[in-house]
Amino acid sequence: MWHYPPGINILLRLPVTENETGQLSYFGSVLVEQLATFLANWRHEMDANSNTRTTPEPYIHSFVDSFQTCTTITIIFDPDPECQGHRMYQEALRSQTLLLHNALIEKNYPYASFLMDIDSENVVQRQGPSGNSSLHNFIPESCRNACDGCIHMVERLVKLGSAGLAYQCNHLGYLPVYIAIHRNISSSVLQAIVRISKGKNHKDTWGIAPLHYVQSKETLETLLQNKDVNLLCRNREGQTFFARFCENEVDFNEDLMQLFLDRNMRLTWTADEPSRAAKFLLNLPEVEQVLQAYSTSPVEGCKLVRTFALDEGLEHALEVMDRVGFGQPARR
Repeated sequence: MWHYPPGINILLRLPVTENETGQLSYFGSVLVEQLATFLANWRHEMDANSNTRTTPEPYIHSFVDSFQTCTTITIIFDPDPECQGHRMYQEALRSQTLLLHNALIEKNYPYASFLMDIDSENVVQRQGPSGNSSLHNFIPESCRNACDGCIHMVERLVKLGSAGLAYQCNHLGYLPVYIAIHRNISSSVLQAIVRISKGKNHKDTWGIAPLHYVQSKETLETLLQNKDVNLLCRNREGQTFFARFCENEVDFNEDLMQLFLDRNMRLTWTADEPSRAAKFLLNLPEVEQVLQAYSTSPVEGCKLVRTFALDEGLEHALEVMDRVGFGQPARR
């Protein structure tokens, strides 16, 4: 992360004048525009001079000059957060509803940090299109390698707001963690979001929990680090993650499923699951644990499993079934 540039106190100076009623007014939009331009230039110049660590003094003077010439009226400066100038600047920000969203989308992290510092409660509560919070919009723009700037931003964003942005849904019922899983972002950023989120088993508008959207082993490993994630969580159709993932046999990922079952062998399948998934389970070295977990199902369902094993010639699974009495009525 970059520190604020020299002369940052200028950012709290407000051009003010008396209007016709004798009350103070301000040109908030002018100041905001100048501020955004200045910090954008600062960011690019710092990138260019990252090796030499030179100070982009021309940009500082350019901002001062443009700020002084944008109005011919009185300038007031007071760094005290309780002062009138500071409060007026906060008021100017309230009229600019998407400043933080735009700063994050443009990866202008110095500007985003300033906005959160000056008025975090009002800035972060602004929702963008589709009800997205600033955290929703930040996630797709975060870099895949999770640079220090991205990690710092996500750690600040997830903690902001009365309930925390990690638990704020958009209009589709998506928490930020849904966006993170869909975009397959850095595991470090995903972990920061999941760790703080209260909605690890939250269900969106379609009744689907974050776990059901997982498509990669890396993402699953990150989720499995959190014990609060319910591996037996079911969607609106009553399917577990395993059942839903097995719907499309072409996309069935045995490595991902093995990782999933290593965490909880109680995850079972029903007789009408796709044959590839059933065959995968019955060929596991832990097939006895799989059968024991499934043995609580009705006897007829267990018989269908045995029939499937016979048809597929799964000799080891059949031997285990005979040994544990799988599918046989309980002895009185």
